[in-house]
Amino acid sequence: MTAYPRAGWSVDLLGGRVLRVALLLAVLLGLAGQAHAGPPDPLADPRLASVQAALRAVLDDAERQGLPGDLLQGKIREGLAKGVPPARILAVVQAMREDLGQQRSRVRARLGWRAPSHNLLRALCEAKRADVSAAATDALLDGLGRRGPQGHPALARAIEVLTDLKLAGYPVDRALRVVRLVAAREPGALGRVGAAIERLRRSEGLTAAEAIETVTRHLERGDGLDRALRGAQVDQSHGQKTEHGRATAPGAGKKPR
Repeated sequence: MTAYPRAGWSVDLLGGRVLRVALLLAVLLGLAGQAHAGPPDPLADPRLASVQAALRAVLDDAERQGLPGDLLQGKIREGLAKGVPPARILAVVQAMREDLGQQRSRVRARLGWRAPSHNLLRALCEAKRADVSAAATDALLDGLGRRGPQGHPALARAIEVLTDLKLAGYPVDRALRVVRLVAAREPGALGRVGAAIERLRRSEGLTAAEAIETVTRHLERGDGLDRALRGAQVDQSHGQKTEHGRATAPGAGKKPR
């Protein structure tokens, strides 16, 4: 007689477990469906009603031309998030579409690539907007882009790092030299270049030009990035040399923080 309640409890427990599993599966399937669907179409935003047709024409043209439409949509979302007026969003997206086409033509003409990666096109566009000279990015295209049929795998990243260094106030000629040396020897370290030199600059009280100059000097001796940074710190503790080769007393070259 006592077995019946126990059996009934077991059935209820099993039923509860089945229900919880079913609910969990439903939630996971729903999340997977949302992930597969991707982000919503930014043109559906009612704030863009006045320019929706023009923006759609730009996106459709980019798709026909094989240009990265996701970058254009990202720019639209960025404008919406910042409350940029619709007409301004349209002008920026149109300019970005033209820039992407120009950068693709540039890479095709220089390297003969039919379909440059979207990452590379984005990096080149960002470099141009940051006023990195075409000569500087051409040097990276020529130096890294001719290594294999698709170029050096770190090419786009190298251009991004050069742009970041330029925006941080480092001289472009030295920044270019650092990026080329690191990309050639340890491309995996490219992502650490900017932050590492900035830490050196702040910890030693150096100007941007002084910091990158001393790192460049060690890289040119054959040091890897980490060793070059340690060598630069040793330079400061024993008296540094300026870019003209004149030695200064220990601590004399440091700037007030």
